[in-house]
Amino acid sequence: MSQTQSTQPTVETSPIITRRGDRWREVATRQETLLIAVYAIMIVIFSIINPRYFSTASFGNIMQDFAPVMLMAIGQTFVIITGGIDLSVGALLGLSGVSAALTIRATTASGMDPALSIAAGIGTALVVGVVVGVINGLLVTRVGLAPFIAT
Repeated sequence: MSQTQSTQPTVETSPIITRRGDRWREVATRQETLLIAVYAIMIVIFSIINPRYFSTASFGNIMQDFAPVMLMAIGQTFVIITGGIDLSVGALLGLSGVSAALTIRATTASGMDPALSIAAGIGTALVVGVVVGVINGLLVTRVGLAPFIAT
């Protein structure tokens, strides 16, 4: 006769954080916490160096300067969420800007009202962006090219 022993399988559980100090240590060692801390330290240092640094006027200037980048980032976010990537965003911004500038220069030189010249330039930039966007979209959806290649 043979004797068999039955053993219970061991289940490993993750350690439960029970002490308050352990929780704070876990939060403090996260990368996000470090980035926020470094950002806060930078704000304090730059505010000491330049008292106008942390002001509403400075914040307004930053938001105004980065508005085009933020708009492109919002659009790119939707592309990334759907599993694609659009490499033409920066180049298309430059192409649209140059198209707008050339249109404004040409229409102003021909004697058109400056306000209408600016409107024509904005319209040109929008048309260029839409045309290139539609071409990219058709290459991805109809032709079946990978977004990385199509853009």
